[in-house]
Amino acid sequence: MRLWISVCILLGLLVLGGCSNPVTFAGSSPFWTVECCVDPSGKHKSYVIEYVGDGRETPGNVSYAFAESSNFQSQGTAKGPSKHLKITGSSTSGSDATYVEEEGFKLIMKWNGREEMIQLHKQ
Repeated sequence: MRLWISVCILLGLLVLGGCSNPVTFAGSSPFWTVECCVDPSGKHKSYVIEYVGDGRETPGNVSYAFAESSNFQSQGTAKGPSKHLKITGSSTSGSDATYVEEEGFKLIMKWNGREEMIQLHKQ
C-alpha cells in the first residue's frame, strides 16, 4: 500500500512539474539584451531588458515598448544615468488569460536621442 501511495505522489509531482515550462523569447543588439518568458497558461509573464553597451556611453532616460506581440504589450520608462541599467517587469493575469502562439515580436528602445528596434525570437 505504501508503495502504491509513493508511486501516485511521484507521478503527480512529475505531471505538475511538466506543466510549468515557460516559453522564452530572446533578442539582442550591440546595446541591449532582452529576454521575455510567458507561462503557456498565459497567466504569468516577465521580461528583462539590460543595457550591455561598451561603457563609453551611459544611457540617460530610457523608454521602451513591445510591438507586434499578442503576449507582451508593455511599455514604460526608466530613469538614468546608469552604466548597468536593467529594466524588469512581470504580470499575473486572471483565469481568462491565454497564451497566443507566436514566433517573435519586436522591442523598440529609445535613449540618448537614439532609437533601436530589437527583434525577439522564440527559443
